[in-house]
Amino acid sequence: MVEKMKKLSVLIYDVFKDEFLNGLQEIGVVDLNIDYTKESEKISDLKKRIAQLKKAKSFLLQFNEKDVKKKSLVCEETRELLLKIENLQKQYENILDKIKSTDEEIKILEKWGDFDPIIFSKLENEKIYFKFYSATKEEFEKLEKKDYFVEEINRIGNTVYFVVISREEVELTEPKLEKLPMKKLSEVKLYHQHLETQLQETILAIRALIYNISDIDKEINKLSDELFFQLGKENLSYLVEDKVLYITGYFPVKSEEKLIEFLNKNDIVYIIDNVSIDENVPVKLKNDKFSSLFEVITNLNSLPKYYELDPTPFLAPFFGLFFGLCIADVGYGIILLLVTLGAFLFVREKNLKSIAALGLIFSIFTIIAGIFLNTFFGMEILKLPINPELKRLVLFTDMNSAMGFAILLGVIQVSLGYCMQIANKIKLYGIEGGLQPLGVLLLFLGVLIYSILFIVEGDMNIGPIPIKKLLSYIPFAKVLSSIMVIGGVVLVLLFNNLNQKIFLRPLLGLWDLYGIITGVPGDILSYLRLFALGLAGGLLGNAFNQIALMVKGDGNNIVGIVGMILILIVGHGLNLILAVLGAFVHPL
Repeated sequence: MVEKMKKLSVLIYDVFKDEFLNGLQEIGVVDLNIDYTKESEKISDLKKRIAQLKKAKSFLLQFNEKDVKKKSLVCEETRELLLKIENLQKQYENILDKIKSTDEEIKILEKWGDFDPIIFSKLENEKIYFKFYSATKEEFEKLEKKDYFVEEINRIGNTVYFVVISREEVELTEPKLEKLPMKKLSEVKLYHQHLETQLQETILAIRALIYNISDIDKEINKLSDELFFQLGKENLSYLVEDKVLYITGYFPVKSEEKLIEFLNKNDIVYIIDNVSIDENVPVKLKNDKFSSLFEVITNLNSLPKYYELDPTPFLAPFFGLFFGLCIADVGYGIILLLVTLGAFLFVREKNLKSIAALGLIFSIFTIIAGIFLNTFFGMEILKLPINPELKRLVLFTDMNSAMGFAILLGVIQVSLGYCMQIANKIKLYGIEGGLQPLGVLLLFLGVLIYSILFIVEGDMNIGPIPIKKLLSYIPFAKVLSSIMVIGGVVLVLLFNNLNQKIFLRPLLGLWDLYGIITGVPGDILSYLRLFALGLAGGLLGNAFNQIALMVKGDGNNIVGIVGMILILIVGHGLNLILAVLGAFVHPL
């Protein structure tokens, strides 16, 4: 649910503003109306310092090792530490550039061998010229060699590397003139080793500073608090020039007593109001332990507006079930259960522990869905040599019933979605606002009930669920479903755009009606992708099983057995990873 908030309006003297903001910061219950685009010299400096610290932290984390524990040390001032990190970063990047440059030089020189450039320089003084060329074998063999001497140095593939020696300057046209660094190969390699040593020493110096990451985090938090404080000051509005300030914000209703105590203690003039519908109220979710695990999923989409229903409690069971259906394999569910259980037991960080708990829930849903849909590591459960009583838990034994179950879930969730929309519209605009989505729901359910009972021939069962039989218990079903359809159409046509005049609404409602007729069936059918993902994963798992059995052969060859095991591990591992990715994305 969305936590209830109230609005706080405060009048304070300018001289008390710092004390007031500090007090609010300490109790930490008020969300001030702050324009984060406000700028001042102090704010710009704080933003710059925070950015520098984050950049320094990011650089240090590149060299973090699993065995390096982050802990706070008594170290130099943060500015001094930051300067040291920046200098080490420049040194590290400079060495990397030099290593890259020497790598390129070594790559070029290795084609020509370890010659001494000083000898070439002395010979040129004696009017003996050397030029380095490369050519194809065919081009090399065609060289005339009249006024110059040619010495082949190396051959790599179809390329010949050679030197032209002459008493006068010679320019060959077809061969490619090579520009070599006039350095000795052995010296360049020695310099490269020296750079590698420098690089390792620099990395060790950087890793020595990783212990100070917690100090950097503290400084970032401290500067962020100071930045928020300065932004708060900049957002204060003067009612009386340079004397009286006015500030507004929102706070949770549960913190009202604590806030009033602070305000009265400091003799601050304030007004506490209920929030109005047109205000941009900050949203804070408050759910039970189970539903709160799914708040991370809600945040991935978008938080509800303050006056809307929190979708998290409704999302929780559906998302878990849809996740399970997208994998729908008992074996994969057991693997996920073991992995997430291990993470839950051994991970200490609170956020990661809650994600592990969410993983446990998804694993259980995956196992249940796998049982319902008859799959264990790509094999059919009904064909496995297990207790017949356990086989009774398999509910959907054929493709049609599994597809029907996916569509049934779509009908239930879409209907629930319209119910939530009705509730939200009533909260925002009153009873009249909820009539249009009510009309859509009535139209949708009315057409569905009428079609199943009076158009579809024969029984309609989804696995063990007798849909048509259950709907037949509705009294006066034909009349009732007809009334629902007609009433739904009327509500859609008359209450679609409440800001328009009543005689214009039917015309606008026709477009809405077209969207409903074409859109809602598509929304329902889109739930088939849940079944399709589970089916694809099962078929792929079965394919890996078949390949593994073929590799195994008659079982007398150890190589075949090892190959079978490798294929099963790698194949099912890849299939599980793909299935988990799909299961997380598609239910969104």
